[in-house]
Amino acid sequence: MPAPDAVTSRQPTVAALWAGALLGLTTIVLGYWGFYQYLPAGGSYDRGIVDVTYAVLQLFVMGSDPLQAGGHVPVALQVARLTAPAVTLIAVIETARLLLSDQAGRLRARRARGHAVVCGDSSAARSLVLRLRALGRRVVMVRAVPVEPVDIRGTELLTITGDASDPDVLRGAGVEHADVVYAATDDSAANVSIAVAAGRLTEPRSVPTAVYAQVHDQELCIALQARRLTVAQPPGLRLDFFNVDELAARVLFLRDPLGVYTLAGGALILFGAYVVTRGEQPMPAPAAGGLAVPSDPTTRDPGSVIRR
Repeated sequence: MPAPDAVTSRQPTVAALWAGALLGLTTIVLGYWGFYQYLPAGGSYDRGIVDVTYAVLQLFVMGSDPLQAGGHVPVALQVARLTAPAVTLIAVIETARLLLSDQAGRLRARRARGHAVVCGDSSAARSLVLRLRALGRRVVMVRAVPVEPVDIRGTELLTITGDASDPDVLRGAGVEHADVVYAATDDSAANVSIAVAAGRLTEPRSVPTAVYAQVHDQELCIALQARRLTVAQPPGLRLDFFNVDELAARVLFLRDPLGVYTLAGGALILFGAYVVTRGEQPMPAPAAGGLAVPSDPTTRDPGSVIRR
């Protein structure tokens, strides 16, 4: 297997783009200047803007009708005759490179082993890719649209373009031999469909393939997690669902644990963005885990709710 950094880039190189653009602009400028010098006024070829433009464009295919007449060719036009084929050659090479790299990338993705597959165009999907790449994991990204250069800067990716719920697309990403699959689009239903399709492609093995589907509705995510616990999963598959907000809350709690307060004759309950008191007990003055607790002790009615 190639190293994690040896992945396919499907974008033209910046150097080739700049070189082609610079040479193309140089050819056009020198071509206009040279043809106005080369074509005599009142000759067989008109010096109008349309005819000169057509003659300049013909240079890119290594031919131009006015030059068939022979005669002295100005230096500017001589240079343009050399740079125009170079622009054409750069375009042909870049096109061939992109086509070949795309096919090679699909072949490498299909033959990958022990990699991670991330499906989706969302910010969560991009964050997963960056995190996995930072950990040195091989990553294949399945997207509905081709990767744009500004999407994930500094990270070249092996990508597959298509509908991630299509089994053929998932096969192209090598899901059968992946260690983990993430479905992280902006549509919860689409994520579940992707997870189901990926689950059907997994092969029985000693270490099951982990398939995670993002569900944006927290209550629905909990319901699906509960349903998963009551249904036997097929061999070789470990299916689960996740909610980004829930995971963020867990990480926040682990990094900044809430303080424990004992209230005589009552209890203090921290629930989401609310502080609930049981019994008529005074609220503690210190802030618990960053929650906005009133600084002045007050007596609350039983079951009262204090908004954060």
